[in-house]
Amino acid sequence: MRKEKNVMLVTPDKKLSKQVTGALLPLGYRIAGECRDGAGALRLARMLLPQLLVIDDDLPDQKGLAIGKILAKEQICPVIVFSSKWNYGTDAYGEDGLLVVLSKPMQQEIFLQFTLCLGAAHARIFQLEMEQAKLRKDLETRKIIERAKGMLMAKQHWSEEAAHQWLRNTSMERMISIAALAQEIIRE
Repeated sequence: MRKEKNVMLVTPDKKLSKQVTGALLPLGYRIAGECRDGAGALRLARMLLPQLLVIDDDLPDQKGLAIGKILAKEQICPVIVFSSKWNYGTDAYGEDGLLVVLSKPMQQEIFLQFTLCLGAAHARIFQLEMEQAKLRKDLETRKIIERAKGMLMAKQHWSEEAAHQWLRNTSMERMISIAALAQEIIRE
């Protein structure tokens, strides 16, 4: 995972921009990109892939919440939306990503708490996705090995243990993985 803590800020409100920047810089975040409208926000976020998007709901061309939902669903990054509308209800929160709506004016302590929580949640999700990918790969490898063992058992009339032993010994002799050897057997 990236070590730098890049933030993208989307707001036409200079006061909010200054508050967010002032709150995040001491925590080691840096403002990697800024824009003032929704269309620019989508393009820039997809290009920069920030670790956090802070967006104002009151943008000149569209609602920041709509942009935030798109980027959260695409799992680009966690999103904090600042809104003067204090109660969006449960439909405001992203189904497929990390999105929080905070009320304006910004309350620094609450903003920082959510920033840290979203960062930790995002890191945990990233870790779990990597573990899931490894488990999928391991399962596919296991399936290939089991299929090759089954073919050896049928063709050579070996027991499962004998087929496994042959795969292990042959892979060591040839200095290739059991999975690579199993794939060769299946292709033949």
